[in-house]
Amino acid sequence: MTSVQSSTKTRFEHFFAGHSDAVTPQTPRRPPTSTEVQELEGKLRAATSALEAADAKQAELLRELSHVRLDKQQIETTLGMDLQQAEETITALEKERRGGKPLRQSSGPCRRRKPFGKRSGSSCRIEDRRRKTYDSS
Repeated sequence: MTSVQSSTKTRFEHFFAGHSDAVTPQTPRRPPTSTEVQELEGKLRAATSALEAADAKQAELLRELSHVRLDKQQIETTLGMDLQQAEETITALEKERRGGKPLRQSSGPCRRRKPFGKRSGSSCRIEDRRRKTYDSS
């Protein structure tokens, strides 16, 4: 079956000069005129300037990407610290609820450190409200 397929395949292939390794001749070309050379040089200059602009834009975007990655890492670190503090607070509240021991009082209204940027004090206010609610009951 294989020999039949290969013979059928070779029978329908068309090659120049009768075999597959033959080189097809190209028609001779006349040398370019000075206007064609000038047009090609203009296209080359335009392509070169476009490439330089693209390289500059790529460098700018890479810088911006590194800044965004750094910001992301800082936010993830901050959120990790906030999560850890929340878990510690939950654990302390659960221990207090079970054992009746008082919570350790913090030095101020909010113990957590704010590493960067402006952040609202909403979590501090929530923590203060919880303390007031607990103290009043």
